[in-house]
Amino acid sequence: MGNRVFPTVEHYYTTRKAEINSQPDLAYRVKTAVSPLAANIITKQLTMDPEIKLEVMKIGLVAKFQVPEMKKALLATGDKVLLEAAVRDPFWGCGCTMSSKEILHKDNWKENHMGKLLMGIRTDLQKDSG
Repeated sequence: MGNRVFPTVEHYYTTRKAEINSQPDLAYRVKTAVSPLAANIITKQLTMDPEIKLEVMKIGLVAKFQVPEMKKALLATGDKVLLEAAVRDPFWGCGCTMSSKEILHKDNWKENHMGKLLMGIRTDLQKDSG
């Protein structure tokens, strides 16, 4: 992330998405977006290869979990399975809502890359802490 500061991981991710797609005007708009949702909407029509999506998100999440309060919260999850309960985003989410019965059965889950990234970062932090 260099010396750049972003208000949220979503701001970082969508700024990089715009930069990777050679859209500096969109990148500037994202940096000043009032919320993570607004940042996401600005770059919704842009695409990235799945490997690049994962790489960019991991960089943002690793930076987030350097913040002591965030690190403590992630480590407090222990060895629990982490899911992104996102119905409309099968790449990042598990494809289920928190209140659905489907979430209880792993066979119903979609890709859940956000959960997988978080669990990987948590494992790295656990190794560093112990």
